[in-house]
Amino acid sequence: MSPPVYVVTLDVERRLNQAGFPVTATQLQPLRERFLRQLQDHVPGELIVYDESDYRRRMNALADKLRPHGQLVSMTDDYVDDADDYLELNRAGYPVNGHITKMDIPVARHGSPPASAQFDTAAARANGRPIILVDDGVWSGGTLNYVITQFQQRGCPVVLVGGGIIRSPHVPTNIDQILHSLFPFPDDQGRELADWICERDFTVIVPNFGRQLATPDLSALDHRRIGMAYFGPTGFPYDCASIEPPHQKPYSTICIEFNLDLLTLLEGLRGNGMMQLGELTTKPWGLQDRADDLSVREFLHEWGNAL
Repeated sequence: MSPPVYVVTLDVERRLNQAGFPVTATQLQPLRERFLRQLQDHVPGELIVYDESDYRRRMNALADKLRPHGQLVSMTDDYVDDADDYLELNRAGYPVNGHITKMDIPVARHGSPPASAQFDTAAARANGRPIILVDDGVWSGGTLNYVITQFQQRGCPVVLVGGGIIRSPHVPTNIDQILHSLFPFPDDQGRELADWICERDFTVIVPNFGRQLATPDLSALDHRRIGMAYFGPTGFPYDCASIEPPHQKPYSTICIEFNLDLLTLLEGLRGNGMMQLGELTTKPWGLQDRADDLSVREFLHEWGNAL
């Protein structure tokens, strides 16, 4: 039996620069190499590493291939340029005992039109043409299934689905679809995807800030952006992650070490003292009520000690 595969996407450089922390791939390389060595030691499986720029180039090539077949609707604005429509949606989550339980039902991003209005607009623009959906990845299939249903209810057939990383056992079953995937799993060697690890998911300085809080039935929505670093103890909860329990603590430890290395690099580059919580684009989940002048290094050490 083939070992499981862990895909790692190197995608934090652009986000750091957008957040006002100028850094280059060359400066990040030693940190990344150390992280990947440690990850290989603690995660039982094969690592496949993709750079974001290459991933983005491939996603745009896939979108161009699918575009002639209908109205191209992208579920991500990170990886696809010049789609006919973009859905500005986030997955919601709700707090349970200090952690976040995620839901596959997407909600409108703060400042964007309601989700229903976005579907109405995209369906009207399609004007009877079939819908081509593109996403950077399909993990459980829940979000994609929901979006397909919304278009079907508006009389728009979804005839093609394209994506980056797609786990085929988890794709929706409510359409006669032709799937186009850059990196399908199981792959041609029969390998299964155990987890997809993105740098932005474990970098607290630019945390994955697209999540919003809601009640389980979505009757109430908190439009604050919630930064979620996908590791313990106060980030994305273990029970929603794909890292197996025996490896969760060492995985979280090396994520914290990567953040400390990155912090040392950024503080050295700017040369004006310790970075503080209030300087981050979004406060990570669990730290919303902490003082802005709390040093980032201090809470990273707190997290490490809590493990």
